[in-house]
Amino acid sequence: MKNLLFLSVLVILLFYSCSTQKDITTVSVSGVNTKLTFTPEYIQQKLSSGLEVYVKPISAEELNAEFGQLSLLSGQYNNQNLNTSHHDYVLTNNEEKQTNNILEKGIEALHDTLLSNQITNDEINNIINKVIDIYGTKEEKEYYIKSVLKNPYFVKNKYLSIFKVELINRTDELVKTGLSNIDVLSGKEELKPYSNKDLKYYQSQYENDLLIDRLNLTEEINIYPRDTVIKYFATPPINVNSKILKLYFNDSVFSFKTDYQVDSIKNKFNYYRLHTTYDMYTILPIYRTNNGEFKELTVDNGDILVPEDILNQKIDIIVFKKYSSYFTFNGFFNLSVSDYLTDNNKLGTIPHPSSIIIK
Repeated sequence: MKNLLFLSVLVILLFYSCSTQKDITTVSVSGVNTKLTFTPEYIQQKLSSGLEVYVKPISAEELNAEFGQLSLLSGQYNNQNLNTSHHDYVLTNNEEKQTNNILEKGIEALHDTLLSNQITNDEINNIINKVIDIYGTKEEKEYYIKSVLKNPYFVKNKYLSIFKVELINRTDELVKTGLSNIDVLSGKEELKPYSNKDLKYYQSQYENDLLIDRLNLTEEINIYPRDTVIKYFATPPINVNSKILKLYFNDSVFSFKTDYQVDSIKNKFNYYRLHTTYDMYTILPIYRTNNGEFKELTVDNGDILVPEDILNQKIDIIVFKKYSSYFTFNGFFNLSVSDYLTDNNKLGTIPHPSSIIIK
């Protein structure tokens, strides 16, 4: 299932009034929600060889967390010393270019500051990615995306279409099968699955090569008696407007109906304004939901728009700016928004502490 949310945020009403009135901005959110569904969600069939095959189309981004964990596995069972993604990026770039790049030095210092304030690696990578997205060159952006994203099915800045296959051998005989036995038809388009060699050609990270060897269905694989193997394979992105998706596996056909829906979204939300003095800087206010999901707050003319439902939550605010000869940043961590709620129900202004300057 693909669930992409495109939002265009328009500030349509700002109340300036007497001291008894709340300093609130009403924001109208409109856009579209696109969703691709498969019916049925999965199919399980028994082949003439006696092999039972379970097939399920999977939205690629759903596997990012799982693949990220797999990329950390090591054969050194008693001692694992693993760098974060941003360090891989900084160190590799410095080794390749042998330069004292201001952006790279700034990122490294920012990372250490975030880590010392117990910000999770997940959140750090999102923050660093934001910095590179704003200030990085095209090459730096592409490299960093690949270094953070441990998903071997992310190719040329887009996801491939992924299928999960479970191969179950309930017989007492060895059964051979593999990628060479599979064809995919999306509407009238034939989509050939990518081999390990094909996928490795597009990777810039050796770690992803290891994931490909671990996860991707090979041309031929042995399924031993009374055993089960789970693998993935990928094709070029399917045509979302085709109504039928067929997967041919030896002499069997796995047929899915596809339904692509586009729904309009129109909502209005009330936000408190948390004033800052950082209107000339890039402000990145973030918080985590109750289930640990990373969320970014909206910034308008240097003010942070805080939804009413998170007034009692803790937020982190990262402020940064890159100049020609130096990179500067500072941050507020575990900040209670409600502490800045004044007696007249307005949010005050957060202070402007000394910045960390990297030259």
